[in-house]
Amino acid sequence: MLEVEDLLKALVLEDQGMSKEIFSNSLGLGGGGAVVNSAPSQLPFLSSESAEHLLSRIKSIMPQSDPVGLTDEIPVSDALGGVFDSASQIHAQFHGSQIEPLLLLAAIATQSNNESAELLSECGITQESVLAKLREIADN
Repeated sequence: MLEVEDLLKALVLEDQGMSKEIFSNSLGLGGGGAVVNSAPSQLPFLSSESAEHLLSRIKSIMPQSDPVGLTDEIPVSDALGGVFDSASQIHAQFHGSQIEPLLLLAAIATQSNNESAELLSECGITQESVLAKLREIADN
């Protein structure tokens, strides 16, 4: 089952321009996965120190699981479904054509009683700080 921590890990890797890791390691492809985003579309939101801290903490709390086949369907936890619902609501404020990674990060930060939101808080990342960055991007 996909959990909020799975999404957070993917968002951190994407933010740091390491999205190849999402598909190669998480799906058991070794180092041979195709590069999905070899150049970040923007400057990273997270500092490298915050990203390293988050990845380390996520690894420590996530259970190890076997790689999943590329054609397997993976259910989404209720908590992760709530993050997607929150992201859709936040998205309506920005009138973009698609939900961006920072919107998902803001949605994770809104979740109460969620370990991923607590991890973000440890790094000083709040919904307000993410939304401020989104507004800055929208204004440019």
